[in-house]
Amino acid sequence: MGQTPQTEDRPDWFRPDVKEEIEPLVDIISIDCAIKVVALLPGVEKEDIRLRATEDALIILVDTSKRGYYKEVKLPAKVDPEKAETSYKNGVLEVNLPKKKGNANRVFSKFKLFLGNTERDYMV
Repeated sequence: MGQTPQTEDRPDWFRPDVKEEIEPLVDIISIDCAIKVVALLPGVEKEDIRLRATEDALIILVDTSKRGYYKEVKLPAKVDPEKAETSYKNGVLEVNLPKKKGNANRVFSKFKLFLGNTERDYMV
């Protein structure tokens, strides 16, 4: 049985022009005042990365002739997309999104505090 020639050995007209869209690996890190999204985008130039952020989602898109990445990340808290900061180095994209003040995901507890003869209500 003959072997199928490798793509490099095939004539240009026989090479498939297929570009696959890949979902990048993503980590979501939530701290007190911000959400950090870290995505692995190997083989991509910084200029080819497109980001779109809303209060509760981040979309990462790369569409070049050689590579395609797409990921929609649902954020665990509301953020301020206008204040986002990004960096990209060695195939690693980092997006820092500050959480909105007065986040709706916050849990409050009501308690009474007695100081001497004075009683006050507090929310924490």
